[in-house]
Amino acid sequence: MVGFYDKISPKNSDIESEYYSFSFASYRANSFILNENCYRVVLVLDGNISIIYMDEKISLNKGQLYIINPCKVYRVLSNCNQENLILYFDINLEFALNACSVKTIASFDFDSVHEDNIEYQEIISTMNELLCLYIFEENVSEGVYVKLVRNMLKKLFENFSSKDSNDEKEKIDIWFSKKLVEYTKMMFEEPQNGYSLMQLSSDFNNYSSYVSKIYKKVLGVKFVECHIFARIEKSMEWLIDSDKSILEIATECGFMSSKSFYENYKKYMDETPSQFRKKMRCSRQLDYKYTNMPSILESDVVYEIFEEREDANRTVSNDSDEGIHYDIDVNRSGFSVEACNKRVVNLNIFGDRWMETIETIQRSLRYDYVTISLLFNRNVYFVYDEFSKERIDFTKFMHYIHKLENLNLKPVIVLEFMHISDKSDLINMREASYKTLERFLNSISEVISVSKLKYWKFELKMPWVWMDYKDDEEYYYNKNLYNKIRKLIRNKLQNKKIGIHMGNLNLIKSNKQYERVKSIVDDDFDIDSLSFSVVDPYIYSDKSNNKCVLIRRKEHIDKIINFVNSLKERNRYKVYISDMYLYYEWEKLSRYYWESMFALCAVDSYIEMQENKLGISSVKYYNNMFSSRERFEKKKKEYIGKYELSNEFGIYNACFYVEKILSEINGECIYSEPGVFFVKDDDEYLCLLYQDIHRNIKKVSDKVVMNYNSSHEKYKIRISGLHGRYKISTKSTHSENGTFYREWKNMGAPNQLSREEKEYISSKITPNLYVEFVDIHDTYDTEIKLGLFEIKFIKITKIGNFV
Repeated sequence: MVGFYDKISPKNSDIESEYYSFSFASYRANSFILNENCYRVVLVLDGNISIIYMDEKISLNKGQLYIINPCKVYRVLSNCNQENLILYFDINLEFALNACSVKTIASFDFDSVHEDNIEYQEIISTMNELLCLYIFEENVSEGVYVKLVRNMLKKLFENFSSKDSNDEKEKIDIWFSKKLVEYTKMMFEEPQNGYSLMQLSSDFNNYSSYVSKIYKKVLGVKFVECHIFARIEKSMEWLIDSDKSILEIATECGFMSSKSFYENYKKYMDETPSQFRKKMRCSRQLDYKYTNMPSILESDVVYEIFEEREDANRTVSNDSDEGIHYDIDVNRSGFSVEACNKRVVNLNIFGDRWMETIETIQRSLRYDYVTISLLFNRNVYFVYDEFSKERIDFTKFMHYIHKLENLNLKPVIVLEFMHISDKSDLINMREASYKTLERFLNSISEVISVSKLKYWKFELKMPWVWMDYKDDEEYYYNKNLYNKIRKLIRNKLQNKKIGIHMGNLNLIKSNKQYERVKSIVDDDFDIDSLSFSVVDPYIYSDKSNNKCVLIRRKEHIDKIINFVNSLKERNRYKVYISDMYLYYEWEKLSRYYWESMFALCAVDSYIEMQENKLGISSVKYYNNMFSSRERFEKKKKEYIGKYELSNEFGIYNACFYVEKILSEINGECIYSEPGVFFVKDDDEYLCLLYQDIHRNIKKVSDKVVMNYNSSHEKYKIRISGLHGRYKISTKSTHSENGTFYREWKNMGAPNQLSREEKEYISSKITPNLYVEFVDIHDTYDTEIKLGLFEIKFIKITKIGNFV
C-alpha cells in the first residue's frame, strides 16, 4: 500500500493473542486489500475514506465504523492531499463465531444506522476502550480484553447482523474456501506469475464456470478482477520508488501490454500510471502527520480518545481514583443461570481423605451427585484420584455407596479399563476385565432395586479405543470390545443411558482418530454425556508461556465445544471437563496467595461454565515443565495445588466459602462484565464482584504491592429499577489476611492442631459479613474496594414496600 500500515504492540508485553490484533493505517492512494481469516472492524479516527466492498461503495467519515467479513477482497479509495487515520481491529473468525454461538458468517448492515444509535456508540466506545487499554495499560490481563471483545461481538451480532444477506450462509466446503484464500494470497504476493481461472479450476478438478461462481461468492470479487487488483497494487511500489518505464513495470507486474496496464489503471485508479507517478512524487513534499507509529501514538487524535475515556470514567488503571463503573438495570433480560456448580462433586478433589471430609462438606454445600471411579482388570479398584487406588470387593463398594446415600448423594460411577500395550497379554487381560465387570454388574442388578438404580449414572472410560495404532487390527479388536462392554452395561442396567469419557482431547490429532471417535459415537444413540480431560500443552514444553492461564483454559473449552459440535450436530450432549491440568509460573508468588488464587479461579470457572453451559469438575496447577508428555504422566502427582474445599486438617478454606456462595446463585444473569456477575431471581438480586487474577499476579510478582492493604481496585456500582425497602448483605473473602495458610503460619505452622486451635483458625478465616437496610427509590449507588485476589458477594433482598 502507499502510506503507512503497522500492527500495534500492546503495552503489556505478556499479551500476544491469536484472537485479535490492532493496526493503524494511513492511506495516500487507492489500495486493494485481501482480508483473510478474521472479521475486520474499520474505524476512521481522522479524515475520511471510501471502501468498495461486495460491489458497493461505502463512504466513511471520522468516527464511523464498518466491518469487512473474513475471506474478502476490498478496495480503499483515498486522496493523497487529505490526511486520514484508520484503526483496524481484526478478530479471529473462529473466536467470533464461538463467542456468539453462531455457525455461519454474518454480514453487517450499518446503512440505516444513525450515528446517535446507542448500540452503535457503545461499540465505538468499546473499540476506544480496548485501544487505550492496549497501548497505555501495563497491568491489564488478556482476560479483560477477551471479555470486552466477546461483549462487543454479541452487540454486533444481535443488533447489526443483516437479515437480508444470505450469500454468506450458503454452505461452501471449508477446505474449498481456505484454498481459494491461499491462492488469492499468493496472487497478491507474486502477481506477476501466470495465474488463471483455468489453472485454478484444474487444481480443484472442477469446471471453470463453477469455480468462478464460488470464487465470487467467497472473495466478493471476480477472479479476473482480483488478479488485476493484485497487479495494480504491486505496480504502485515500482511507480513511486523506481525509474523503470511504464512498459517495464507493466510487464513485471504480469500485464500483457502497456495498453492493458493503462486501461485497467484508468478504470480502477481514475488516472493513468504516469499521472499517478507524477502525483505521488509531488506529494513527497507534503508534511504528513501519520508516517510512523510514534507520530500516531503522540497525535491529537489518540490523545482525544484517551481523554474521552478518562472523562467517561472507564479506566481500569490502578492509580485512578475514579474506579471502575458499572451501570446495571434490573429490568433488562439476560440468560438463565443453572446451579451446575452444586450438581456434581468429584471424589478426586478429596483424594484418599474423602471419608473424613465429605460429610462436613456435604452438610453445607448439599451436592446432588458424587463421581466415583472404578478400575477393572482381574480385580476391582476404587480410584481416589489418578495417583491412588484401593482394591475392593462388592461388599466394601456397597458400604461406600450406603455412606454416600446417607448424605443424600447419588452416584455417578465411572467404569475405567486400563490400556494394555503388550500384545501377548492383551486378549487375556481384556477378557479378564470384561468378566470382572460382568460379575460386578450382576451384583448391582441383584442388590439394587430398579427404582433406586434409575437415579444412578454410569460413564464408560476407555479412551485408548481411538488411539493412533500402527495397524487397524488392534483398533477393530478394541472397538468390538468397547461395543461389547457397552451392550453388557445396557443389558444389566435396564437399557440405561451411559456417558462416554473421551480421555485427553489433545491426543486426538489426526483425521483418522477423529473419524474413529465419530464412528463410535454415531453408533450410539443413547449417550447421556461426554466428558474430557484437558492438559495444557505448555506443561511438557521447552519454553515458558506467559499467556494468561485463563485464556489458555478458554482455548481448551472452545476446542471441546467445537469438537463436540462437529461430532454430532443433531444431538446436544451434556458435556463437562473431568480433569484440567494447567501450567503457570506460581513460584514467583508467595504461598500466602495460593489459596485465594484457587478461589478466584473457581469464580472464573463458574462464570465460564454459565456462559458455555460446560462444567469443570477439577483443576490441578503445575509450575514445573516436563520434557515430554510421557514424563508428565509419570510425574502427574507433582502438582503444586488444586481446587479443593478443605485442607489436611479438615478446616474450611477460601474455595469452600466461594463454592458455598456460588451455590446460592440462581435465576437470570442480566449483567456480566470483567469483574462483575449480576443475577436476578424474582425480588432477590445477587452480585458477584471479583478481582482480575492475572493482573493481581503481575502486581505481586513484579513487587508492585507487598501486602493486601497496599493495593485495591475501586468499583462504583449503580443499580436502577429498585423500589422498596431492601436488606443488603455483603460477604467478603480476603486474600493474604484471613486464609488458612496465613493463620496456620501465624501459629508457627505446628505439625498437629488441637481441637481448640482448629476452632480458632476456623473462626479467623470465615468471610466477613456486613448487613444494612435501605429504602431505594429506583436507584442504588454503592462504592466498593477490593484488595488483592478479593471476592465480594452482595445479596439484595426486597423485604417490603414503602409505607
